[in-house]
Amino acid sequence: MNQPKRHHFVPEVLLKRFMDSAGWVHAYSKDDPDAKIRKERPCNVFVRRHLYSTEDQAGAKDPAVEREFSQLETLIGPILDKFENAAARNDVPNLTPEERLVWHYFFALQFKRVPDFLHRPEFVADAESFFHQTLDELRRKYPDRVEEIDGFSHEASRFVKNAQIGALQSVSAEVIDVLEARGIALLRLTSPNKAFIIGSRPVVQFAFRKGCTLREPSTEMWLPISSRLLVGVGHTNAPESILSLDDHAAVRHVNVAIAEQSSHIASCSPKLTRSVAFAK
Repeated sequence: MNQPKRHHFVPEVLLKRFMDSAGWVHAYSKDDPDAKIRKERPCNVFVRRHLYSTEDQAGAKDPAVEREFSQLETLIGPILDKFENAAARNDVPNLTPEERLVWHYFFALQFKRVPDFLHRPEFVADAESFFHQTLDELRRKYPDRVEEIDGFSHEASRFVKNAQIGALQSVSAEVIDVLEARGIALLRLTSPNKAFIIGSRPVVQFAFRKGCTLREPSTEMWLPISSRLLVGVGHTNAPESILSLDDHAAVRHVNVAIAEQSSHIASCSPKLTRSVAFAK
């Protein structure tokens, strides 16, 4: 069986919608000491080796989750096309119930499947703490096997990685219910001189003040699905809605917010990527 090693955390089916006319995206990494804007093919950005592979004690890697994501991305492509075609008509996409469920699942996963979210220091610290607490509990329960249990103490990094991947294997029914209740909103650009960027943490949140959740009508979450279109949670009880945006300041606000939370960004224009990467 083919064992995929290069895992995209922002899938190519999405990245290809941010290409320039020659098929390039223009990327920037905060880790780049030369601070260069790089011209790349979509297959070479937002990718890490064995990002979603779990690992057993012998070091063997299992990319089962990556294969599941690949199947999801096959389903999401036609739905992204529906969004873009609807936006071009200034109309709603009229998704089927099955398509809506696939979209909600994809949207929720795209929020949490990226390294900028998975590798948060607080998550790693909590997982390591749980791991060592478990070992302490086993030592108390099996004092005659302390030496054997101590032999697992160096396994913390593997445990944390496997726990991260395990957390990606499902989306709670509660999250899907909230997304369904809020509906799907399309926000299309009407200004020909503006574009959205894509980030390594692409789902951006607004108005999440203390105590607020996605159940609050004032809260917003958006995912850029192309240079010209955001898709996110709706503001009304309508299953689908479409809005237009020509406010340059609002577009800039979205792009800067994505860049601030992301370690890597890309867009269809080197000028745009440079402008957002070095925003003042």
